Amino acid sequence: MLADRGRLDVLQWGTGAHGFRPSAEVAITAARSGQVQILQWLHEVMPWSAETTHSLLHNAAFCGQIGALDWLIAAHDWRGGGAAACAAAAAAGELPALQFLRAHGSSWNDTTFSEAAANGQIGVMEWLVNAGAPLMVCSAYRGAARRGQRASLEWLEAAFEDETPWDESIFAYAAESGDLALLHWLHEHECPWDERASRQAAVNGHVQVLEWLLAAAAPLALDVCDVAYSSYEDEAFEWAYGHGLPVAAKTKAEMAERGDVPRLEWLRARGHAFKSPPDMWAVADFGTMRWLHKHGFPCDARAMAAALERGDADAVRWLADEVGHGVCDYHACIAAAAAGDLTTLAPLHAACRAAPGGGGHDADVCAAAAAGGHMDVLQWARGAGCAWDERVCAHARVNGHLEVLRWAVSQRCPCDVAELVYMMQHQRLS
Repeated sequence: MLADRGRLDVLQWGTGAHGFRPSAEVAITAARSGQVQILQWLHEVMPWSAETTHSLLHNAAFCGQIGALDWLIAAHDWRGGGAAACAAAAAAGELPALQFLRAHGSSWNDTTFSEAAANGQIGVMEWLVNAGAPLMVCSAYRGAARRGQRASLEWLEAAFEDETPWDESIFAYAAESGDLALLHWLHEHECPWDERASRQAAVNGHVQVLEWLLAAAAPLALDVCDVAYSSYEDEAFEWAYGHGLPVAAKTKAEMAERGDVPRLEWLRARGHAFKSPPDMWAVADFGTMRWLHKHGFPCDARAMAAALERGDADAVRWLADEVGHGVCDYHACIAAAAAGDLTTLAPLHAACRAAPGGGGHDADVCAAAAAGGHMDVLQWARGAGCAWDERVCAHARVNGHLEVLRWAVSQRCPCDVAELVYMMQHQRLS
């Protein structure tokens, strides 16, 4: 970029002759490359806030640009970003920048030390301890383990022997890093482990770590398949399944929700026992529903409810026609009537009527249609022989559907006095 080369002349030309508007990205590039002249010019021509200063301070510190830091500190309200800048300098091993910030009164916190540990900056860690910086040894250990920084862990162990937090979380963080040598070293130093290590390895797709843990007789979490799948780590999922770890019902439902038919087919081909198929139907898209039906997986009314909720008319009709009344209940009919969806309601109504004890939903369908003001649905329901009751008129009145109310009364629908008074009042007004 022009900013990191110090081409202020070209930037000024672009702004004056072609309407170029410098962005925050240009300022960050200038700060990271120490181009103070460009920063000074940008300060005059672009929006500049305290957040801008803090971002540039952070980037300049990370890249060790003392000149840029000096200009930012001298001319701006920078102190709110001082602690983050110190941490950035520590992470990058830019000790002179860190010392410069501290010499100018910058605040700091335990993140500075933790960032140094997480990035293997031993010299910075030593200076911080000698300078009396705020420390959280446990946090530093965990950050170093997560990043696979064995040198930091060895230094911490030597410097804080009485505070060494050799607990299971350290081993789990090391598993997250995927560093087999570090895991072996921790095990040799009697760092305890538990099932969290396998879980972190699975989440991050570290199959080689899972293999090492198995060979070392470390405990494996029962949900390794589940966390691997949720993290889209297919290789880790297949490894865990191949080693006898279970797949939870919620994970198979997640497969159905994603429409991941290939993975469901992969499990079926290996003789997997699907113990809760209705849970999968309840979240499946249309394509997955077809696959479930093809292979004989049973479902319940939740499948229809899900199709109705997402407005999938094709799935609704297919469920009613192909799967049958087992997926239909009166709730689905009422929902379709309330939405005014006659195309969906017709097959649902027929399927519900065909079910044992069907037809008990008729009055509810009429009431729902009236509440929504769906005259066509109400007329269709009456033509199909649906019973109705006083709720039709009441719902029409409460929801302001005068024409529906008038039609229902004209057809001798049961009606209370309140609805008749409502009609008379509107008759006078009209």
